[in-house]
Amino acid sequence: TSDICIDEDQKPLTPLIPKINQTQELTLVTLASHPTIYMYVPENTAIAGEFILKDSSQKIVYEKLIPVSNSQGIIPIKIPNNQPELKVGENYNLTFSLSCEGSGSGTFVQSSIKRVNPNPNLTQELQQKSESDRWLIYSDTGIWHEKLDALAEKISSNPDDQELKSQWQNLLNSVGLNDVATEPLNSSN
Repeated sequence: TSDICIDEDQKPLTPLIPKINQTQELTLVTLASHPTIYMYVPENTAIAGEFILKDSSQKIVYEKLIPVSNSQGIIPIKIPNNQPELKVGENYNLTFSLSCEGSGSGTFVQSSIKRVNPNPNLTQELQQKSESDRWLIYSDTGIWHEKLDALAEKISSNPDDQELKSQWQNLLNSVGLNDVATEPLNSSN
């Protein structure tokens, strides 16, 4: 990555994906056909952000320009329902980049995401819980992304709830995202 748009003493551009260690992240696993990807965007001088999702044959599945000025914090990037759904079992590559004014370069991060089917026990458990309580089940099953997404939705509905914010920080800390755990969660783009 090249950090021309981001001051070198800033935290780096970071996808909210569990880390194996400080330098290696896991593939993000999701149940969602149209997931929301969360990205930490530091203070920057970029003119735009760009999100690109490619399938396993490197064909662009979804692409979106995202305004990033004055958006330091964690931003949700929703893959709209009018786009093709992620296929179960296929690995997708995602890239988020910042374009710098006056240069052809910028900074970018890449990661991967894979949609899986829930096992029958999980499906049954989810059907027995209310929408607002489902995030509690996700943490017990390793479907980390759904827990993150459900908790983000609860925080968006209750932005002053300190208990939810504490759970959010604990969740991010639990998967090696300590550097961005206290950053603000911004509204949808």
